[in-house]
Amino acid sequence: YTLISAAHAGYGTTYDEIWDRLIRSVRELTDHAEKIGMKIVMEALTVYESNVIKSANDLQKLFKEIDSPCLVGMCDLVPPFTQFESIMDYFDKLGDKMYHLHLIDGVRDSDDHVMPGEGMIPLPELIKELKEINYDRTATIELVTGYINEPRFYARRAVDNVRAMMKEAGF
Repeated sequence: YTLISAAHAGYGTTYDEIWDRLIRSVRELTDHAEKIGMKIVMEALTVYESNVIKSANDLQKLFKEIDSPCLVGMCDLVPPFTQFESIMDYFDKLGDKMYHLHLIDGVRDSDDHVMPGEGMIPLPELIKELKEINYDRTATIELVTGYINEPRFYARRAVDNVRAMMKEAGF
């Protein structure tokens, strides 16, 4: 699959113009994906990063306008957390279109992505919920620029933290 996101489109155009551009672009990508048998995974971003696709509702609207089995969505845990949206809304609202997950932690009022288990997102409880709903799709740990100087060390810590939470949840 290919993961895409709609970054900030600026303030010089109307929401309708922005949305029209998004639909045309994603439809072109989706049409090609259907021909080659590939998934396009749309990521919702924080309001700090985008004014286009920022929530499960935005993804749901996109999927209504572009009805393709090749277009699916994902949840990076930071956007819903910082915007006071329920993370589980992505699973409830997107259903089978919920395809991928970025396991990461966050803090309020910032789009900072922090080490899993070292922020404010209740990750152990989330992982238990994922077990209860039988989530069997893909997930990745997302480490961003704050960890670039020693990626091996931070990746090791992130994997260890997530494995411990998964073990506690019964995965």
